[in-house]
Amino acid sequence: MSNENSVQQSHLTPKTGVINPHSLGKQVTGVVITSLVVLALFRLGGVLIVLAGIFTFLDTWYSGIFKNMDNKSFANLSPMGWSIAMMGLLIVTYPVYLAKRNKLKSKDGPAVYWILLNFFAVIALLLLGLQILRS
Repeated sequence: MSNENSVQQSHLTPKTGVINPHSLGKQVTGVVITSLVVLALFRLGGVLIVLAGIFTFLDTWYSGIFKNMDNKSFANLSPMGWSIAMMGLLIVTYPVYLAKRNKLKSKDGPAVYWILLNFFAVIALLLLGLQILRS
């Protein structure tokens, strides 16, 4: 029992007591691999998408948005899942994240990640829209 208690204590986020079930190393590895794939596919154009994905990861991680194993909804993703979804399908994931973020977060994270996520996502969507209008 004490071993189980110590494992749970090691995953507690500071100040809030919210249990983080994810390993930071595995989450970051997934985000880095996805970022490299997006950059390889889109080169310079993928930079804004990758930045939006990275700031999505940081915002979800520090806001306590973690996958709940009991919940089966589309918006029930880990920080890595949100980041990969944002990089893979920004035009769908960004509005869903905007709508669900406040319901999903379990603590207040630094506002800077939220602001930068919105900045890069909006610019990427605007540039995508301009590209579509030109063609």
